[in-house]
Amino acid sequence: MRIDFLYFEGCPHAAPARQRLREALATVGAAPNWSEWDTENASTPEAFRGYASPTILINGMDVERKAPTSGAGCAVGGGPSMDALRAALAAVRQ
Repeated sequence: MRIDFLYFEGCPHAAPARQRLREALATVGAAPNWSEWDTENASTPEAFRGYASPTILINGMDVERKAPTSGAGCAVGGGPSMDALRAALAAVRQ
């Protein structure tokens, strides 16, 4: 399972979303391993730059099933909920 955490520096929703991801992984018995990508960093792959912050991709799919946009910004609602994370992780682990 590959998890990518997309954010931009200074996003107020990034830290709480990291914590939810950590907790969701623990509830399904998965290791807290993921890659982080700052969407404003030139070294971040272009495919990750159009997502809102924070976005969590599992095996390349947005947990919230949102497509990237033409410009990144803060995610409405602060990123994926605990329920959305648990559901996405459970689906992948089946």
